[in-house]
Amino acid sequence: MLIGGYLCLGITIAMMQSCFSYDGWIVGIVFRGGNYPSNHTDIDDLTKNIEFQVIAGDSSDLHVFSSIKNIDLFSKCYATTVCTKWQNSLDVSSFSMTFDRNFVFDSDTIEAGVDILGLKSIRTDIVIDKDNDDCKYIIYTINFSTELTNRLIFESGEYIVGFSCKTTDGQEFNKSRRAVFYRD
Repeated sequence: MLIGGYLCLGITIAMMQSCFSYDGWIVGIVFRGGNYPSNHTDIDDLTKNIEFQVIAGDSSDLHVFSSIKNIDLFSKCYATTVCTKWQNSLDVSSFSMTFDRNFVFDSDTIEAGVDILGLKSIRTDIVIDKDNDDCKYIIYTINFSTELTNRLIFESGEYIVGFSCKTTDGQEFNKSRRAVFYRD
């Protein structure tokens, strides 16, 4: 009987913990290539596929440090997962991306430092998707279509890709990532 009571208490505590949520604010982002290499190098090969990820979280190094604020037993719960109730979000309209070297798009030279997400002729072929599971982090994928990739000409070599964005409460983030293109 005593063992059954402790087992019941343990299960109840585990269930309640899995339904905790806490208020979280985006205070940092990670910007990386969408084909993030398994060896975690600092350079992304964009020769075949141009894709990036923006990962937002409630710590500048994306480790959870917020305190638990409330218990919601009627929300969607994950076993042993403490989910975040986001109090702000990334403003997709503020996304900006630049390359540190010139490249060619449809025979036109795009100068280094130009916000390519602000160029309508390029932006129409870039898809920005938000991952629906934002329990711990908010993840956006920025994917250049195959058609667009085929219309871009990058010289072989290394580029620095700059990314900036704002949150809905006015915080601004600027990140950069090394990328390489290999051409025959």
